Amino acid sequence: MSARDVATLTEGLQELGFSEASSIAQRLIRYGEILLEANASTNLSGARTMADLVSHHFLDSLAPLAGSRLRSPVVDAGSGAGLPGIPCALADGHLRVLLIEPRRLRAEFLVSAVARLNIADRVTILKSTCETAGRSSAWREKAGTVLMRAVARPVVALELGAPLVKVGGDLTLYRGRESAPSPEELAFAETCCLVLTETRRVAVPHLEAQRHVWVFRKVRKTPEGYPHPSGGPPRRHAGEA
Repeated sequence: MSARDVATLTEGLQELGFSEASSIAQRLIRYGEILLEANASTNLSGARTMADLVSHHFLDSLAPLAGSRLRSPVVDAGSGAGLPGIPCALADGHLRVLLIEPRRLRAEFLVSAVARLNIADRVTILKSTCETAGRSSAWREKAGTVLMRAVARPVVALELGAPLVKVGGDLTLYRGRESAPSPEELAFAETCCLVLTETRRVAVPHLEAQRHVWVFRKVRKTPEGYPHPSGGPPRRHAGEA
């Protein structure tokens, strides 16, 4: 563990307004050690150093959520190495989190990491595609918050995420330079019974990159048939002939 990495992470969390930044940083660094250890044999993340994880993953995962009230359970759809779901769980000890990840090696890593971090009592791993989870009665329209970071282009992410959110819950898309959805994306969101409630630029401490977040509120139940079995958007979008 590098003292510089801990200090950088703590400073970044303080800048984002997280209370108990020092203790959160220690937990995140432990997670980083577990991730880098596994990365030596399994390509879980492009990050190869703790410094990369701190700026490009930990702070990048938490910055869009700073000051927001996440509704439990929080679903990290397409979790990969556990980002942003595990940082959320480590930053807020009251959240219940579901990590959806279809790939076996990544799902096995998540099970091990959650156990080693002592958060298995409130973090669940589901080895499944988002399509399957969204069509399952066990998970359909159960999430208070769905987080989607680096999963797919917006219309695909909306279709995969919307069925998981309960009415009144939120779907949060992490975006890069795109400041707001296009008219087509907004129309498709309405098809999925989602209404855009917020778009804003996100400043990630210690990261020189453009980031935005789009937040959608679920206003009605998603129509049957969504998500489509193919996982892609339907052939016709709202407003098309």
